[in-house]
Amino acid sequence: MNYSKNFENNYIITSFNSGNVSCFGDYDKLKYVIKTISENDDFETIKKTL
Repeated sequence: MNYSKNFENNYIITSFNSGNVSCFGDYDKLKYVIKTISENDDFETIKKTL
């Protein structure tokens, strides 16, 4: 997973190998999702989380 923060617009873009892109309003939510994904290998569950 690659992620970068756009400081001007205050949102975070995450990019997955499959090409799916999700935006998060704050860094804490991104950290929560990363933690959730790291604890769950089921890709379908990951997609539903995002």
